[in-house]
Amino acid sequence: LAQFPGRLASVVRDPTDGRLWEADHVVEVLHGGGQAGVTNYQPLCVACHQLKTSSNHTRQRQLRASSFREKHVPTHIPA
Repeated sequence: LAQFPGRLASVVRDPTDGRLWEADHVVEVLHGGGQAGVTNYQPLCVACHQLKTSSNHTRQRQLRASSFREKHVPTHIPA
């Protein structure tokens, strides 16, 4: 949170529910973590949770694009 001074100032100024931390799924819901129970949660500051979620979404987009290329782009071009 310290690397986001604006967010830190906002939390200090107005410490309301949902502004400091959020419950994060250790194993992503996409990978079955939604059914894992409370042991699959970890508290993360809001900024860290946003960074982790963004990173996970970027990785998923890259995997989908890679999978698409493997299925639809020819590996060689006939002469």
